Amino acid sequence: MNYAKLFTKRKDGRYQATYHDESGKLCYLYDRDPEQLHERLEDAKKPRPVTFKDAAGAWEKEYRESCNPRTWNNYKPHYESIVDKHGDIPVAQVQGIDIIQDLQRAKARGYSRTIVNTRRVIYNSILNYSVAQGWIPFNVATGIKLPKGLPSSKRSAPSDEIINTIIQNYKQPFGMFAFLCLCTGLRKGEALALLKSDISNGEISVTKSLTFADGTRAKVKEPKSEAGKRT
Repeated sequence: MNYAKLFTKRKDGRYQATYHDESGKLCYLYDRDPEQLHERLEDAKKPRPVTFKDAAGAWEKEYRESCNPRTWNNYKPHYESIVDKHGDIPVAQVQGIDIIQDLQRAKARGYSRTIVNTRRVIYNSILNYSVAQGWIPFNVATGIKLPKGLPSSKRSAPSDEIINTIIQNYKQPFGMFAFLCLCTGLRKGEALALLKSDISNGEISVTKSLTFADGTRAKVKEPKSEAGKRT
């Protein structure tokens, strides 16, 4: 093949090739050897594999539309850490052992069970999204268990003194709110979202929660799972 005829020869003696990248942008390649230029051009035209960073970025854009801002604030440092570690790797090359080792490192740093599980959830969500987009055939994070022996914290009940203070002051401004949470175990967002129609015959129907997007805008959302809907 006469490779020189395929390209434009410039005044500086180099051959020039053009092609359009995946975004449609016109790109240029130069080489003094037309055969090498042809090989470089063929490589440039090959579809670039979707990297883990590409997949994570696409997942983030879609996920954050429905995500509680506070939830994302908890996710963000772990999401950024995970992307920084695997970002340049094609998402199809991420293996289960990579995720297991990451969770083990998180355990070694003393992270709690909740934090380590957050990292596992992020991996699982990004890879599930990648399966749905056709970038990978299956999710290697499925079935990966948390490392054993992770520390976990328990929430303590209020002291008797605090409980008595809440009971004695339920008629004070906003005192009924604290009293309601104490007696029902409702989360703050669930209690704030209650309507008169949610309370009937001594029963409270919990079907929604109030959150404050961007710290200011009140937004009503459904519970994360069906288990969150209860009477």
